[in-house]
This record gives sequence, C-alpha cells and structure tokens, in this order.
Amino acid sequence: MCLQWPAVSPDLAPIEHVWDEMQRRVRALPNQPVTLAALEMWLRFVTLLVTVTTCSSTSERFVFSTSTCPAPNECYCGSVVHCDQRGLAMVPTFTPSRDYFYVLDLSHNRINYIPARAFKGVNVSAIDISYNSLQLNMDDEAFVGMEDILGKLIVSKTSMTSLPRSMGKLRRLRSLIIDHTLLTSFEDLVLQGLRYTLQEIYASNSKLTSWPTSVSSLRNLVRLDLSGNNIKVIPPDAFVNSASELQVLNLQNCRLTVFPETITSLTKLKELYLGDNAFSVIPLPSFNGIAGTLEILNITNTAIRQVPNAIKNLQALKKLYLGSNHITATNVGNDVFDGIISTLELLSFDNCYLTHVPPAVVRLRTLRMLNLTANHLHVLDQYQFSKMAALRYLVLNENLISVIKHLAFSGLGNLTKLWLSRCALQYVPSGALGQPPNLELVDLSYNRITQLVDDSFPNMNSLKDLSLSGNPLTNISKLAFRGLATMDRLHMDDCGLGRVPKAIQYAYGLHNVDLYNNNITCDCSLKWIANWRASVGLIPHIQSVCHGPNDDLKCGCDLVTLLVTVTTCSSNQRAVRLFHQHVPGSQRVLLWIRASHCDQRGLAMVPTFTPSRDYFYVLDLSHNRINYIPARAFKGVNVSAIDISYNSLQLNMTMKRLSAWKTFLGKLIVSKNVYDHHCSSFLWGKLRRLRSLIIDHTY
Repeated sequence: MCLQWPAVSPDLAPIEHVWDEMQRRVRALPNQPVTLAALEMWLRFVTLLVTVTTCSSTSERFVFSTSTCPAPNECYCGSVVHCDQRGLAMVPTFTPSRDYFYVLDLSHNRINYIPARAFKGVNVSAIDISYNSLQLNMDDEAFVGMEDILGKLIVSKTSMTSLPRSMGKLRRLRSLIIDHTLLTSFEDLVLQGLRYTLQEIYASNSKLTSWPTSVSSLRNLVRLDLSGNNIKVIPPDAFVNSASELQVLNLQNCRLTVFPETITSLTKLKELYLGDNAFSVIPLPSFNGIAGTLEILNITNTAIRQVPNAIKNLQALKKLYLGSNHITATNVGNDVFDGIISTLELLSFDNCYLTHVPPAVVRLRTLRMLNLTANHLHVLDQYQFSKMAALRYLVLNENLISVIKHLAFSGLGNLTKLWLSRCALQYVPSGALGQPPNLELVDLSYNRITQLVDDSFPNMNSLKDLSLSGNPLTNISKLAFRGLATMDRLHMDDCGLGRVPKAIQYAYGLHNVDLYNNNITCDCSLKWIANWRASVGLIPHIQSVCHGPNDDLKCGCDLVTLLVTVTTCSSNQRAVRLFHQHVPGSQRVLLWIRASHCDQRGLAMVPTFTPSRDYFYVLDLSHNRINYIPARAFKGVNVSAIDISYNSLQLNMTMKRLSAWKTFLGKLIVSKNVYDHHCSSFLWGKLRRLRSLIIDHTY
C-alpha cells in the first residue's frame, strides 16, 4: 500500500493510515467479530498483511507487526503490549522497537513512580497505567519520546496530584482519562500545550474544588467529564474558547447549588448531565443557545419539584431523565412537553411521586420508552396509553399497581416489552396483556399471584419471554400456558414449587425453563418429563435414576435428574445452565440444576473427586493456585466443560493428564496460565469431542 503525504501535511505519522487500512480489512471479513477476543484475534492476523511504504526517495518502511515484543519476559504482546496484573513495582525496561502497537497496558500493578523517558522507544497510541500504587508519582519528563505518537493516556485510580509537564508536549494526545485521582487543579501550562489536539477529558471523582479555568484554552474539546467533584459554582466565562466544539458535558454530583446558565453558549452541545446536584430552579432562558442541538438531558436527583418549562424549548431533545426528583403528577404542566412532542424518544420518571400518569406524558406520540419505576401508581385505567402508538418499552416496576383495566394497554401496537415486577398484582391481568399484538416480553415477577387458571395468557401470539419468578404459585392449571406457541423462555424460579408444573408441555415453542431455587422433589413422579421429551423428539443430555427422598423407590425407569446436589469443594451452591441437545427440526429445553464450584478457593492442587455417574455442565477450578495437574485428575467426573484458567503461572500438563476426558469433554478453558506447549498438539488431539478450546494469554 503506497501512501502520499504532501510536505505541508499536518499529519505525518503513518499509523493513522495503517489503522484505517486495518479497519477496512476487518469490515471486509465474511464473519464480523462480535467479541473483544475475536476482534483481537483478527487484528493480529490483518496486521501481518498491512505493510505501508512512503512514496519518497527514502522509501521508509513501516510494518505493524507482532513478530517482536519490546517488553520483557513477564509481559507479552499482541496488538496490545500486556504488562497488566504482573505485580510490577516499577516500569519495566523496554527494548526500542519500530513496531507499532495499539496499547501499552501497565494497569493493576504496584508501580509508584514513572521515571523520565520511561516509554521511549515504545510505539503505542495509548498507555494505561491505571490501578497502580496509591502513591503513584510522575517525573516531569516521563513522556519524553512519545510526543508524536501517544493519542490516549489513562491514569485512573491513582493518587496522582499533578499533571507532569511533559504531558503538555504530547502533540497528538486526544484523550486524557484521569478520573479517581487526587488532582486539585489542572496546570495551565500543561493544557495550553494541548489546546489544539485534546478532545476528551475524563476527570470524574477527583479532588477539584473549583472550576479548572485552564479548560477554556482547549479549542477542540468535544467531551468533558468533571462529575463527582466538589465544584459547586460554574463561572460565566468557563467556556470562553472551548465552547465552539463541546458536545458532551458531564457535571453530575458536583454539588452545584445554582443551574449553570453559561451552558447556553455551548452551541454544539448534544449531551448534558446535571444529575445529583442541589439546584432547585432552571430559569426559562437556560437552554436558548442549545435548543436546536441538545439531544440528551439528565437532571435526576436534584432539588426541583416540577418539570421545568424551559424543556419545551429543546426542539431536538430525544432522551430526558427526570428520575429521583420530588415531582408529583400535578407538577407536570399540560403543555410542558409541547415543544418536544414529536422528537422525544425516551422519558424516565423513576423514583418520583406520581400517583397517576400525567396527561402531558401520554401525548408524547414519538416516545419509544417510558420508565415509571418506583412511583405511587395504583390503577391503570382504560386506554391509559392509547395515544402513545410508538411506545415499545414500558417499565412499571415497583409501583403499588393492583388493578389493570381490560383495555389499559389498548392502542400500543408497537409495544414489545412490558415490566410489571414487584407490584401488588394478585392475578394475571389476562385481558390487558392480550391487547398489544407484538408483545414479546412480560415480567410479572415478585407480585402476589397465587394461581394460574386455564388460558391465563390469551391472544399473546408473539410472546417469547415470560417471568413469573418470586410469585407464591400454589395452583397452576394444566392449561395455563395453552396458546403460547411462540414462548421460548419461562422463568418460574423462587415460586415455592414442589413439583415441575405439567403446564409447560402445552407451550409448544418452549426452549428454556428456569426452575431453580424451588423445592422440587426429584422422584419417580417426574417420569412424565422423560415421556414428554421423547414425544417431541428431544434427546436427553442427562439421564439418571431419581435422586431425592425416594432414592430407594424401585420405579424401574431412567429419568432426567432436575436437581442434583453435588458434594465438591464447599457447601456454597450456585445455579448453572445445563443445555440439552436436540435433533434437527425439533426443540431443545434448558432446565436449571444446582452445582458447586471449586473456583476462588485458594486451592494448591486439584481436589480428589468422588466418582459419579451424574453429568454436569462445568467443573470450575479457576482463580486458584494450582500449578500441577496429575494423571487422571478428573477421572469419574462427568462434565462437558472444564475451566482451569487463572491459576499458577507455572501450571503444567502432559498428555496423560486429559486421558480420562477424551470421550466427553467438549470445552476446555486454560486462559492466563503457562502450560507445557511442547505436547499441546498431541494433548488436544486425544479429546475426540472437544469443540471449544480457550487458551488465550498463555505461552
């Protein structure tokens, strides 16, 4: 790839063009990565394909490669130089290299001093030295040599008290993250050196007690986060020079007693966060300068007692957060939303004092999400939301709702998700729930519902996810779920159930059932489950004789064990998912079992397991101090996945160690270890059913 740079170009570093080429190649992949791990894997591959040569007489060659690592042995390199979580007490000595890397990660160590020229010779666009010693200090020349390379610096969660002078010479620095530090001010000389390049400052939860005046020198500042400081007052000239480009301003929890009217000069502001402050009045002209640009406004948990009329002037507003204010329904003016009636998409009134839905709210015809959590609503009347045709998400959790009229949700043709958790419902509002034709999720958890009658959920032809968790269900009709042909997942955990409800077999599209934290007896009465699964073409992944109080009952049949109590490393038991295989064209059902974990127990060796014929989904031995896997360590333990990640850095295995797994192990996780790589290809080859192998961050 040949790149042309004119002699007067303001950007002579080729790394920007390399990133651009890499981005294009990743986007051209047939299967786009959807996780950070997958993205890093592809980046390692495409970087080997990108070679940039300048079209000049010197023909300098810039190669973005992973072939050499400038860090010492305790670190390792990919597209990121990983020196994090290594217990380092000082910055390691780096070998000068012409290779480019995305990040140098020195976070989560014990480094307490950054010496002069600490990073010289390391070509990275970002450095992360967060979460180090609480006594971290920096030499004024700490970043010498990084002036034309470094674009992002992260120094969070340290006790840094001042910005080193060399930081002001980082001519390409665009993002500065210095939150949770002991900074009391920003040095004028440092920020003046960054006035044309710095675009983002994150300095939340520091020790600022007054407005940092040097911020006004930043001509291209786009995002400023000073939340969690003790600023109290914003001076009128706070944004004299930086007002032209600022788009995001976060001043939450700054103890502001007066609304900062100076924000009206921020003519490009799109997001404004002023929650958790103490002002009680928002003057009418406060938003005049940003009326056509502001899209997100957060004024939660302040001292206001009514919806400010100034909001009606925000013609571009899309998201409005008013929660945790002492606002009653009578303090919501009928015309307060008139200016945004056709633009607002999200409105949050959670933790207020509404006793009914204000008329001004139901007139918002473009609203897609309405959050009324933790108010004082008692009754939902007929046609309560009928004018809100665009509404897709309605959150009514933690109210006192005991009555929902038959046509309360009529007219909500686009509603897909409805939350009614922790209310006072004593019955399923069948008629109301059947009104929205596209409802996919309904959460009725932790109400007072005691019974499910025949056809409790009529006309719900699109329902996929139903939660009844936490209800004291004592009577469930066999036909309670009849008609729910599309329901994929059913939550009935913590319902005090003593039996698996037979009603689930009439939800023909059901794939997942959550029944954990009940008191289900696993005896021969569960034979109907095996028959039901066989009748719909299911292949049980786990088969076992009954376990429970009737172990000695000679029923003469093999049953699916729903609840299996396992004696392993501790009595602390957690719910884990157990996936059942299925044949093509049929269903699969996910049931919950109970199992114990061996993770985070400080184990120095693999525990001795009691042989068992029961099958479990995972054996978790991660986050221990195990440094050796003996022969046949897991013989007699029937699991489909084993996790031995995050153990001793000297963890070793040989070919015999996995000999007992070869017929059933499907997934193996050995991340963050050092294992015997000389025989790894032979070792994995013996695992005939292994489908997933996770060995990242190893040697």
